[in-house]
Amino acid sequence: MQLEPMLPEAHELLARLVVAAGGVEAALTLYPTDRPSLGAMGARAHVLAADAQWDSAISLLTQVVAFDPSLPWAQAAWLEQPDIVPALSADTLLYAILALNRQLPEPVSPEIRETIAPLYELLCAAVEQYDEDSRLLAMGSSLARRFTAFELAESLAVRAHRISADQITSVMLGQVYRRTGRADAAIEVWADQLRRDPSDEYLHTDLAELYAETGRPELGLPWLEAVVAMSPEHEKGAPALLGLRYRMEGDIGHLVALADHLRAHPDHHYADELLTQFCGDASWLGYIEGAGESLVNMLRQVIEQVPEGRAELELQCTVSMIEPPSAVLTLRRALPRVEITVSEVGDPDPRLRSADWNPSGLAVWHYPDNAMTAVPIVAPPSPESAEKISRTTQLRWPHLPAAYDFAVALAGLPLPDLLGALVHPPEPDPDPFYEQHPALWIRAVQMWACLGIAHHRADEPWQESTRRTVLFDLLHGVEDWVCEAAAIALIAVAWTDPGTRADIGYAVCRRFITLAEASRSRPVTILDSFCRLVLACPWVDASILELARDILEAETQD
Repeated sequence: MQLEPMLPEAHELLARLVVAAGGVEAALTLYPTDRPSLGAMGARAHVLAADAQWDSAISLLTQVVAFDPSLPWAQAAWLEQPDIVPALSADTLLYAILALNRQLPEPVSPEIRETIAPLYELLCAAVEQYDEDSRLLAMGSSLARRFTAFELAESLAVRAHRISADQITSVMLGQVYRRTGRADAAIEVWADQLRRDPSDEYLHTDLAELYAETGRPELGLPWLEAVVAMSPEHEKGAPALLGLRYRMEGDIGHLVALADHLRAHPDHHYADELLTQFCGDASWLGYIEGAGESLVNMLRQVIEQVPEGRAELELQCTVSMIEPPSAVLTLRRALPRVEITVSEVGDPDPRLRSADWNPSGLAVWHYPDNAMTAVPIVAPPSPESAEKISRTTQLRWPHLPAAYDFAVALAGLPLPDLLGALVHPPEPDPDPFYEQHPALWIRAVQMWACLGIAHHRADEPWQESTRRTVLFDLLHGVEDWVCEAAAIALIAVAWTDPGTRADIGYAVCRRFITLAEASRSRPVTILDSFCRLVLACPWVDASILELARDILEAETQD
């Protein structure tokens, strides 16, 4: 019965067991509640129903259904007996509905809806018998709403609110209005309730976010400010206020503050939800920034025009100026027979490390004998490390702290292997998406390898650490995607460790300034990406942030 609640043999055996045990009470002793298991409690509910102990049977069956609603515990013939509904007490109904509301998602999936339909219909019919119980009507409305029975949900909520316009009935009525697209009606109900009783901090938050959802975040701001004034560390109100301010201002500083709140309160899941929501729409904060080099754009066109057999193509292409070595790598991995001609170097020379950085000597790319094409100067990663890096690589992640935490899986890899992956990235598993967008895979591998470096010898103090030295060297290396990967790994460190922010922000801004200055005399393909990376360091000087915004705006206008 644990796996097949509808098995006819099980129900037949239960009936025979009751007789053999000498009656219902004796049979119940075989299923003691002090040593519960799901199947045993399901059997106990059916034995109780056989004795018409409806309150106990429904109460227990509901708990079993709530524990695992995917199994057909509620597909029981006895639920259709007409004498159950009038026999159920208000308390039994209330706690049964509360048990379901706590466990069922909103909305309930069609599969689960069908599975527990008999129990749901019985509970709704029973609620209708208690026309003067506002609590029961309100909770019944919440259950109906989960089943998208909005007419019933509204009817129950309206009746409950008329009986008693209190916190519970106001919340439930507002939720029905919200789910059915009547935001202003929900706002009116909730605002009236808060004027009567301003103590419900969660309702303040819901009201403020409803204003934000309907494009009026400034009207929601005072409600959230009131919550934080009452409870500065409120688990929902404090993150919601930061999220609302981010909506209004677009200042990533509010997302950093959200990350700080989550680090201080890891059990405040709403901060994690908001951070995921807002970072998911921003490149580098939640997904890989795309590449914009002409070589990558050309490869994209070839992929579109030549669906198969590209590896055999013999192509010649000319670029006006040196492009990042990783862009060349991407093209040559997809088109091994391509010949690339570079017309000129450009000034300042992108083949040189950042002029104002005193390196430790570490590099992954080298231009031999003043060549126009770079070559790797580190060995490929071992097969084992390559496989682990490949398994860890993702194109999307919830937010930067989550990406940093996930990359701890690479902490044990040898540093030479992590460096090797930057210029010898492992091949992805066969995937049509990566076949269409090979540059994204390489950029993602580079980012995750750098995040792995960010965990290298994590016990070393930051300022004297190997991980700092290596990432700073990569950041200031020859102009390449590796610089971006090092930057986002450093920024992820800064988001998770406030003590590193000034140091990392300065380093990222310094690299950004060298790129911005170079762009005055030649194209810098990674400049736009670095603008977004700088904006992900909202603690740096306001003039640097403004420059990054101006460059992006000019690029958008062009």
